[in-house]
Amino acid sequence: MTETGTRPTLETQRSHAEKQARPELEKWRQAAEQKAEETLDADAMAAIDGTVKAIDAIAAANTKEALQLIEQATGKVDVAIARNPKLARIAVRTEALILDAAPANMGEIRRLADLAETAVSVEDYPGARSLLDALRSEIRIRTWYLPLVDFPTALRDAAALLDRDRAAAGEALLAALRTLIASDRVMPIPLLLAQEAVEHAQMLAAKDKVAAQEELEGARFALNRAKTLGYRRKDTEYETLKSQIEDLRKQLRGSRDTASSFQKLIQNLTAFVKRQSERSAPLADQSPSTSKVA
Repeated sequence: MTETGTRPTLETQRSHAEKQARPELEKWRQAAEQKAEETLDADAMAAIDGTVKAIDAIAAANTKEALQLIEQATGKVDVAIARNPKLARIAVRTEALILDAAPANMGEIRRLADLAETAVSVEDYPGARSLLDALRSEIRIRTWYLPLVDFPTALRDAAALLDRDRAAAGEALLAALRTLIASDRVMPIPLLLAQEAVEHAQMLAAKDKVAAQEELEGARFALNRAKTLGYRRKDTEYETLKSQIEDLRKQLRGSRDTASSFQKLIQNLTAFVKRQSERSAPLADQSPSTSKVA
């Protein structure tokens, strides 16, 4: 029998299947992660690494090595502060995940949304969270930030405690790691699919107008799905984009040149996706585990 430790997790299996069946999602995920990684600060990342190693040294009763690691981490933070004097926090870790559990059927989306609303109304928050998770269709980019005031203070506290109370020094270092702040940004997958469908329609327009119209209908459906899933639902740009799509479909049924209309639609849709993806929100749980930031 395969040992539990070597058995792939369900999440790993699902991720592998997603990459094989929908390579465009993995392409978008990788691009989002690579862009986010460009914001990471090497000195602040080294400070995190040194802090984790210092905790290991304390656990091994190696006080001298722990102190050296704390001093090195403090020095790295000082360098990061000197290089970024106007920032209150610096990015140290990021990851992008595909979360795509939402149904394709609009009626099913509304049914789940109604159930989630009912669960909240009766204060069944675990049930509501489960239902809301089933309404995700997004690439989530999560970034952890090192606060440039709280973190170095916690390091100094740990150094001061080290000689007289090794356990308390270890707790102080854990407290330093708990000061990291996490923030999420999301790229709604239906909007990315709408963008892709419009680009395909543009390529098809000159040789197969019927197929181009079908792609535009797919884009309209994707916009409706994004809105129904609650991705900035009240943004009036949804109606503007759908109106542009309908105008393009009419033009394709005639003999008008559609080049400028396609260009305008793609520009507006790209800007809309960018605006959606730049919105961030802090997480309620601001305490990433050591394994997450090491």
